[in-house]
Amino acid sequence: MISKNYLPRGEAELKQWCGNFNTQFAAQAEILGFGEAEKQAVSTDCSGIDTAIDACNAAKIAYEEKVSAKKQTLETNSGAIREMVRRIKASPTYTEAIGKLLGVIGEGSSFDPTTAMPSITLVKSATGYDFKFSLLSYFDAVAVFRRSPGESGFAKVDIDMKSPYSVASPIENGVEYYFQYLKNDVLMGQPSDIIALKL
Repeated sequence: MISKNYLPRGEAELKQWCGNFNTQFAAQAEILGFGEAEKQAVSTDCSGIDTAIDACNAAKIAYEEKVSAKKQTLETNSGAIREMVRRIKASPTYTEAIGKLLGVIGEGSSFDPTTAMPSITLVKSATGYDFKFSLLSYFDAVAVFRRSPGESGFAKVDIDMKSPYSVASPIENGVEYYFQYLKNDVLMGQPSDIIALKL
């Protein structure tokens, strides 16, 4: 008959098993005909397993903490750098030549602020609707234009410097919105597609 493996596979269970084995062997060693040398050897082996598992677990925790800290630092610092780049590009003395020196113009970039058009994503929220947009790390804000049903033209109703632009309920059925970029308080680029809110 083949005996089953008595050593647990799980590390926590193995540590517990080693602690019990070490204690019980020390108590039964003399009866079994073993001396201090054998008791010390068993104690060293069990302690070695325990120490190795604890050291590995501590290293895993430290590594995970370092990865989390790195991710947070990259997100925070990258965001701060992007904001600084936005401010640099908003400077009235900024030129594309300076942008190239700073490395803030992507290779082969076809970005043209005079033709840029906001890409708007409409999302239903708990309180109404969110219009999500990007300032493309260049523009200062978007101007918001609205036309209610029955009106002949759009009127500028707001300026938003950070996505999303939110509209709270109740909402007029069929009201329409479009957005256009602003830089230095001047409209730039092309108007976005018109978005109608249907209830």
